[in-house]
Amino acid sequence: MFPDEDQKQIIIDTFVKFNEACNFASEIAWEKHLFNKVFLQRIVYRDIRDNFGLASQLAVRVIGKVVETYKADRAHCHKFNDFGSIVYDPRILSFKGVGEVSINTVR
Repeated sequence: MFPDEDQKQIIIDTFVKFNEACNFASEIAWEKHLFNKVFLQRIVYRDIRDNFGLASQLAVRVIGKVVETYKADRAHCHKFNDFGSIVYDPRILSFKGVGEVSINTVR
């Protein structure tokens, strides 16, 4: 079973908003030289929730993704593409049976 057109658009919108939030968090991390997940989360979490429409766990995964990229390279500010990956966990994606999956999205 494949998503219908509306479901497909919701998934696309979620990828775009997620990665826009990554760019937002990355700019703050870079400007403040703040590469620790706990400290970065204290600064950007509420703005991510309010400005990008992401649910709690998606906001947490944004911050985690950004911090992970800076572990490997702190030479420049990191930018994320619209369709960059989203790290899924059981609170974001779960299987409800053979033909059904639940995905946390912007809608």
